[in-house]
Amino acid sequence: MERPRVELAISRSQARATETSEAVLCVVVVSGVTQLHDIVYIVYVRSSTIRRFRATTHQRLADIEVKNLWDPRDIVACEQTSRLYVANNEVDLWRVSVLSEDGADSSSELKIVIKRWPPKSPSDTLRPFTLSVTSTRLLVTSRTTKQLTQFDPDGDELGAIRLPEDMVPEHAVESPTGTFIISHDSPQPNQYQVD
Repeated sequence: MERPRVELAISRSQARATETSEAVLCVVVVSGVTQLHDIVYIVYVRSSTIRRFRATTHQRLADIEVKNLWDPRDIVACEQTSRLYVANNEVDLWRVSVLSEDGADSSSELKIVIKRWPPKSPSDTLRPFTLSVTSTRLLVTSRTTKQLTQFDPDGDELGAIRLPEDMVPEHAVESPTGTFIISHDSPQPNQYQVD
């Protein structure tokens, strides 16, 4: 599945700053977008940066650099815990807490806590590809291991579901009734299914 591309044009004055006389076109691939309160968070393929924008005014805010995050594939937010979760290309998972000194996430004085997550050692089949949040539960879709794994806010594994061998999951969510809705590749080329 091809990811959407975002094209950013750099002005001639910015191009001159990089010792080029022509305008430069920079193409970046957005791999995930989420919103937590009034802030939009964006991650890009092969970038350790989480970009931040105010949702109402589109004002650019300070970026968050995540050391050892090299290829994020998805980002989700939990409103109840005020945390972000970032899947790092089927390698690991990061939890990012962004709070101001007074407890809100919109101040310019930020306290950022970044942790490789979950803190407890789950089964060795966790290969985070995409993520979703329901209430305070995080659902991790592992594409290569064909598994869904659910965690509580403390990182305790609540359960894991092994998917059929012929299913290549792309994304999954938990419904209000506790069932899982899974988007996956079909055995037929260029077809996707939702079960």
